[in-house]
Amino acid sequence: MNTLNTTEIKIVTGKRYVLRNGIITDAIKQSANGTNYVFEATIQEPEHNTKTVACWLINGSYLTTGEEHRNDIVSEYEKQYTGTYKVYKIFRKSNRRQIIRRGLTRDEAKQLVNSYPDSNRSMVVFDKQFYSAKYFV
Repeated sequence: MNTLNTTEIKIVTGKRYVLRNGIITDAIKQSANGTNYVFEATIQEPEHNTKTVACWLINGSYLTTGEEHRNDIVSEYEKQYTGTYKVYKIFRKSNRRQIIRRGLTRDEAKQLVNSYPDSNRSMVVFDKQFYSAKYFV
């Protein structure tokens, strides 16, 4: 008998979550079905052509609290950044920023930052180049 992972997940309405089987839910909402299932959301299961409404208990378990199920909620869904990065130097006294390079992948940005020597007068950092919602999937 498999036991359910006891890590507590605080489920918040309006957010999306990752299930044990890797499926990502649509936004969670309060369930009004009159049972112990407190939350519901639609999910797209691979074996079905249309989305399915699934319900969860307050602790994120799908059917029972005693055993693992493939539709148990395991974590909150975090959007992945798909844009490019920029590397810039921040001067410590003035807090002025000087762009070194734009349009880098994450690995290229890390490598460029690490190539700069340590300094008491400035530091070199990288950050997302864009913050628009279209760059987060």
